[in-house]
Amino acid sequence: MPGGLPLVVTTLTGLEHVLAAELTSLGAAAVEPSRRAVRCLGDELLLYQANLWLRTAIKVLVPLTSFPVRSREDLYAGASAIPWEDHLGPNSTFAVRGFVQAECFPNTHFPLLVVKDAVVDRLRKTRGGRPSIDLQRPDLELHLHLAEDRCDLAINSSGESLARRGYRITQGGAPLGETLAAGMVALTGWDGSTPLVDPMCGSGTIAIEAALLATGIGPGSFRKEFPFQRWPGHRRKEFSELREEARTARKKVSTTILAADLSPTATRKTRQNLQAAGLEKVVEVRTCPFAELPPPSTEGTLVCNPPYGERLQLEQLGLFYQELGNTLKQRWNGYTAWILFGGREALRSIGLRTSARVALRNGELPCTFARFDLYEGSRRRGGEAAASPPGSQL
Repeated sequence: MPGGLPLVVTTLTGLEHVLAAELTSLGAAAVEPSRRAVRCLGDELLLYQANLWLRTAIKVLVPLTSFPVRSREDLYAGASAIPWEDHLGPNSTFAVRGFVQAECFPNTHFPLLVVKDAVVDRLRKTRGGRPSIDLQRPDLELHLHLAEDRCDLAINSSGESLARRGYRITQGGAPLGETLAAGMVALTGWDGSTPLVDPMCGSGTIAIEAALLATGIGPGSFRKEFPFQRWPGHRRKEFSELREEARTARKKVSTTILAADLSPTATRKTRQNLQAAGLEKVVEVRTCPFAELPPPSTEGTLVCNPPYGERLQLEQLGLFYQELGNTLKQRWNGYTAWILFGGREALRSIGLRTSARVALRNGELPCTFARFDLYEGSRRRGGEAAASPPGSQL
């Protein structure tokens, strides 16, 4: 694949190397992970494929320039130097969004206005007219990243976050984002050859992302449109073919993907989301407490995001995770369990030894994604585990 177009693909903390592997598999060149992003080289077709196929990406950006900024004048001059006439047609619309954290701009909205003015003024000079602002559906969305004294300007090819696949028509009170769920599945190393179980599925995001991976469906195929479809020179025919491939690619899933929850409301929402994704025949859904859920086979992968923080009162937390550890030890021998923890107390309370830990973030909350290799004779630290008591929260 030709490698003349630089791309910056953003992601979540802890998923940089997962995303780098995805880009490499798509044929990207010079793949370089950085903080919450991966840089690479490709072409327009790679940009299309990245938006359609990447599971752990947030946005696919085309960088334009990077320059030092210490004042409003520096920012205006740097933004004015870009040949915006090459990117915006006579009737095009645009918007400026981004991240600002700089002492010289205490008002974080002000730099967005400065860049907007620079674009409008340049086009007024070069074309004799100004483009319109459209905050809802712009033809060109500019991404500004201004940290300390460095400004990076890029074009956002994805529009809204790629985490918003479009299949989640209903959700619970603390839903897990699609990108994080897909990243968690990827970090487990699950390849679809053995069962995958989420025993606390909520609205089903982990199971749905696992099913998308197993079937080979492109997660971006649910999108109605992308901003790059309105760019000058868009390769309509090639993109249409790539999108059709992402929508229709469907491998047969020969193993069990199971989503379970003790809440009938949660499993009802899971079924609705599965139907919206066209995966209702791929994922099995059960309404069942985890303590009573039978493993579908003698080995497999268990992935879950148990309640924590505001979803679980502090006095309940220790008991809940003790019961969780007991159930894993007693009923799930032969499985590899990966659990997302929202705090150290929860990780300590489960009473099982981790074999791997990955630092992630669920929104603003730092989390630990921990692996437990379950085997016959596993013991909690401090002795035998007791059976879950009556009234168990599992």
